Amino acid sequence: MWLLVGCSDELSFGRLRASDAAACGSILVADEARCPGSEQALCSCGDYVSSGPTRVEGALAIGGLLSAGDLIAEQLTLGGTQGAALTGDLQVTGRLQSLGPVQGRHNVRVDADARIAGDVRLDGLRVGGTLTLSPSAAYEIASAPPTPVRAPVEVRSPCDCTPKLDLGAQIDAARKQNDNASIALEPARGLRTFDTPRSLDLPCGRYYVDELYAASPITLRVHDSVALYIDQRIVTESSASLTITLDPSAELHLFIRRGITAAGPLTVTGGQAHLYVGGQDSFFFAAPTRIEATIYAPASELVTQQPFELTGTALVKRVVAEQLLT
Repeated sequence: MWLLVGCSDELSFGRLRASDAAACGSILVADEARCPGSEQALCSCGDYVSSGPTRVEGALAIGGLLSAGDLIAEQLTLGGTQGAALTGDLQVTGRLQSLGPVQGRHNVRVDADARIAGDVRLDGLRVGGTLTLSPSAAYEIASAPPTPVRAPVEVRSPCDCTPKLDLGAQIDAARKQNDNASIALEPARGLRTFDTPRSLDLPCGRYYVDELYAASPITLRVHDSVALYIDQRIVTESSASLTITLDPSAELHLFIRRGITAAGPLTVTGGQAHLYVGGQDSFFFAAPTRIEATIYAPASELVTQQPFELTGTALVKRVVAEQLLT
């Protein structure tokens, strides 16, 4: 079972291009939010807890405790003093940095340098580059331990979790001024489905709805530069799916005041999509999920229970990943 997070350099947070804003009338992202970008594919401000194997095709940064089954990452930075309590093997194809201990009855392989400030207690350890341990760190390896260099180890905080956007103010403004009339989109019921599936094309513009609720499938097709503001939550029942497809040249900025609860499949593909979440509610995915987007949610937990694939970058408060497959 795997979680796959892939990093795409083409995706980044920030302002819409001025030409797009002019073409659409008034699509604004008032403040720039720096995403993990090329530095991290996935950045968790707090803990990362996974009961199953995880693969991160990019850099993984964790500000709290790493508690994971089998984990593969290109780079791994543990910026918290809790370090790693491994419940499976760890493989880092690049560099490993940890401010805390790295411990567990498992094997760790690091293809480049490893710098660890805390204690190291493992069944096995292989380091392709230089292994640097702080002078006071305990070092206990069950078999064939590499020889460490003893020197002070410093690890900077891996994630900037300070909120960069006032999403509430932007959503409130979109409620008062939007382009809903151009596509006959009703704020209260426009993105709510019960017995009948709904399909909606979104041309260039700013659109607002109270919530997105799906008891039957909803499909959104984005054809240009679009900002969609959701005052409450995205909710999909197990009987429904949410599919958002972007034209290759399209761009979507999706603002959600609270969070996402997806009992049914959720897919976001194509173009350039950016998801901003302002509240402390979680992203909860109970069904297979595929997202091609940047996710900016420094106050929200990412909770998954089924196959979850993210192509892009994500900054979240905490990750709880279970039964994940790619």
